Amino acid sequence: MLKELDRKTHLFGKYRRLDEDDQDLNLPMDGMLAIITGGSRGIGLEAGMVLLRKGCQVIIASSSGNEFRTQLEKKLNDEMKVFHSKSNLKSKSKLRVRVWHLNLSSLESVKAFLERLGDTQVNILINNAAIMFGPKNVTSNGFESHFQVNYLGHSLLIWSLLPSMRKASISSGRQSRIVNVSSSTHFARNLNINDLQSTGLYSPFDAYAKSKLAQIMFTYKMDEWLRRENTWGDHISVNALHPGVVKTDLYEHVWWVQLMPWMAKLVMRVR
Repeated sequence: MLKELDRKTHLFGKYRRLDEDDQDLNLPMDGMLAIITGGSRGIGLEAGMVLLRKGCQVIIASSSGNEFRTQLEKKLNDEMKVFHSKSNLKSKSKLRVRVWHLNLSSLESVKAFLERLGDTQVNILINNAAIMFGPKNVTSNGFESHFQVNYLGHSLLIWSLLPSMRKASISSGRQSRIVNVSSSTHFARNLNINDLQSTGLYSPFDAYAKSKLAQIMFTYKMDEWLRRENTWGDHISVNALHPGVVKTDLYEHVWWVQLMPWMAKLVMRVR
């Protein structure tokens, strides 16, 4: 929280704001395809809009209902038509955004999503969807919900898409990229990693922190594997990031954010 407050006030340090026109994002992305889990709101939606404006096609994976997904897809495509009419992008593809169903609490849903995707080549995979500090819940697959949604579901998605992402890299001549949106909460001490399913005393904070620690450990191991297995590392990079403390719906189970939204706006990043 103190770091986020400093980011806003610049009392102790200076931070460069990265936006879609930044020099580090100047490569054209026309013809590339990105998948963003949890991309129907918050950080995922913002990232998706930037990628769209850079010329990238985007598939938003969302657990929302069919009506919401249909309305969101139409809204975003309408916005992109207006943007295209005012930009110099070469591609005028009518369908830039697709909003598909993906419920990470069901491994069957992940498999259905992959079957729908088929052999489509994927350049970018942003694993952004998450639940945080929720009540104890066991998924239909028998796993603690934080562990499955934040970690296992994304891991299945990553492993299954590796061949597709390798082909996309070879076709485009640019390295494909996996981005795991994690959290600094993984630094928390005294995590009971001997009980990953939280079958003992349940703590929402502990369950969330363990899932994010597992996600980061997976990222390091995947990077090691990609570099070791022939030329896979030349075609795919895997990364983890802490996005900062951003006021999104992810904080629905955090009592003080709900009771004191003014304080949350003071210390958190807001749109």
